[in-house]
Amino acid sequence: GTLRYKRPGQADESWDKLDPPGNLDLYETGVGYGPDLQDAARLMLATTLGYFIIQVPSFHSDSMLKLTDAPRSEKMHAQANESYHENQWALVGFV
Repeated sequence: GTLRYKRPGQADESWDKLDPPGNLDLYETGVGYGPDLQDAARLMLATTLGYFIIQVPSFHSDSMLKLTDAPRSEKMHAQANESYHENQWALVGFV
């Protein structure tokens, strides 16, 4: 899309970002809703989906032993278990 921070080249000298000039209404000014915004929103949702595919199983399998005083061997076992369960989801989220 085209950014509209400045006066477009084809606009006359009386052009103003706010129509009518000085209008500060929150419901009548701001970003226009069009196909470019819809495409950007779809892209944002698609990239967020990959994040959640990885993160939700991670929250489910994480025992949070890293933050406790548990023995190192127990922490290593928990980490191996977490990585086993998260591994396949990371591949799905990557694809």
